[in-house]
Amino acid sequence: MKKRTVFLSLLFLININALAIQISGFVRDGLSGEVLISATVWVKDQNIGTTTDNRGYFNLLVEYPCTLSFSYTGFVTQHLNIMQEKDSIVTIKMESGVTLNEITLTAPHEKIYEKTRLSAQELSRIPTLGAKPDVIKALQLLPGVQTHSEGMSLMMVRGGEPGQNLYLLDNVPLIYVNHLGGLLSVFNPDMINSVDFYKGNFPARQGGKLSSIVDITQREGDISKHQGSFSLGLTDASFCFEGPLFNKKLSYIITARKTLTDPLLAGFSTLSDGNYAVVSYGFHDINAKLCYRPDERNILSLNLYQGDDYLNYWTKPWKMNEDEKSHINQLWGNWLISGRWNRVFNSKLYVESILSYSRYRNKSAQKYSYQEQEINRFIGIVN
Repeated sequence: MKKRTVFLSLLFLININALAIQISGFVRDGLSGEVLISATVWVKDQNIGTTTDNRGYFNLLVEYPCTLSFSYTGFVTQHLNIMQEKDSIVTIKMESGVTLNEITLTAPHEKIYEKTRLSAQELSRIPTLGAKPDVIKALQLLPGVQTHSEGMSLMMVRGGEPGQNLYLLDNVPLIYVNHLGGLLSVFNPDMINSVDFYKGNFPARQGGKLSSIVDITQREGDISKHQGSFSLGLTDASFCFEGPLFNKKLSYIITARKTLTDPLLAGFSTLSDGNYAVVSYGFHDINAKLCYRPDERNILSLNLYQGDDYLNYWTKPWKMNEDEKSHINQLWGNWLISGRWNRVFNSKLYVESILSYSRYRNKSAQKYSYQEQEINRFIGIVN
């Protein structure tokens, strides 16, 4: 009797597994081609589902035949019928929605998770004095996060120090993440797709810091058309250009920022009679990214970031000895370059390979010159 029971159980399991297939793929914006992060994939009549990861990728084990529903805030829900008995890799291009149907949310209490995600749309609604909102100052509004100084982008998470936070830009760590002594962060909002913020229960692949992880995923560029923008704020100006190349298989995005305060500071210190020196302090940063999609299974991307703060100090010759000159130059910032290859081998194997180089530099130079003049004197005595 026991042997029959085991045999029948094995037959039952074999029949169930025979109906299961793997469905995987990517969910993208049908207009721009950008990946949609945390898009919901739901299987009707089976009560199973998942969400897309930072690359817009999903993988789901379903029983055929079935219907998959893809939904994302601000987009029209799409459905995909699975009728064939084989594993499939699909790419879903979602269309923007104009109106939303009425929904009712009911929950006994609000759950607070260790991971918080901010989208580019949510970040754009944060008030700012600069040309664009600052991602670190947006995170300072969350529970458990405190600013180091009022108005600064240095943050302390659950009592930790600012240096105990790990910052990742497309999975590559950055060492120094502040401009103007902490007034702004180095992350340009024009490049940001989403921000994942961990205050605890860090993923096993990330570590080395005690307080938190700020994982920033950058945009890949508009794959449908060329476009650009220019922004001007009280402290800085920025521009962004993006678009497709080579029959829309390659997309690019380039952004840059530059302060407006350094020429003003130099001008004020030059005109001031009480100063013996001219001071200029500012920053710049540049982001560039190329994304190549040869087919539906492969994505190759190249990412570049370079940003520096600089402080210049030189004496006024008319305030000191005209033959004595002093010039001090201080420069500090990050260099980052990375290449990434995403490959979907089949519905059960998805590989992401990253090769990166990141460096922080701090340079200081001082020049001092003094020219001694020879003075000849003649003393005569007349009787």
